[in-house]
Amino acid sequence: MKKYAMVVGMLLAAASWCHATVIGINDFESYANTLELRAEWANTANVTLSLNTTEFHSGNQSMKYDYNNGASPWYSKAEYFLPGIEWGVSGQDWTGTTELSVWYKVTAAKEPLRFVLVDTYGANVFVKTIGVVPVGDWTEAIVDLTAADSNGKLLSESEIARIARIDIVMGGQYYGAGTIYFDDISRTVVPEPATLAMLGLGALTLIRKRK
Repeated sequence: MKKYAMVVGMLLAAASWCHATVIGINDFESYANTLELRAEWANTANVTLSLNTTEFHSGNQSMKYDYNNGASPWYSKAEYFLPGIEWGVSGQDWTGTTELSVWYKVTAAKEPLRFVLVDTYGANVFVKTIGVVPVGDWTEAIVDLTAADSNGKLLSESEIARIARIDIVMGGQYYGAGTIYFDDISRTVVPEPATLAMLGLGALTLIRKRK
């Protein structure tokens, strides 16, 4: 009986070790000013980015995203290159990542919000359109990376192992202008079930050796 109790205890310990982990990507607290923010965030189309200290979800800062889709290319986009990547060679390994979380606050419901994951070769490997988000308080967008994206595509094992960039896009559906604030971008990692199974087998093996 004591042996079975020990197995249960070891499995519970393994389960607690295998819990989901939230990894911060960017909370905008490290930037001293707008210039530092723009050094890491590229405003590639119809958007002006700035560091904001009056609207934030947590901490004391957020990113202000002023866009105007009334000019070519008729959409707006900001690009964030993840730390430690080597463009065209290697990206961040997001294996085990189940979801991407982005907090936002909208001041005018003008255009559909879209998040795009780009791999180290510049390919859009996951595109999730949230839709025209309503005006309101801070809201969390949770992007399920285990499900198909808005184009019906699933992330492959090789693609999720080479994520290099996150794009925030306001689609050109109504060709409007507006402001949206972003804060607390993170991802959730859940170890594969095989990890827990291997730990359980290890526990059983240990008990057999003690017989």
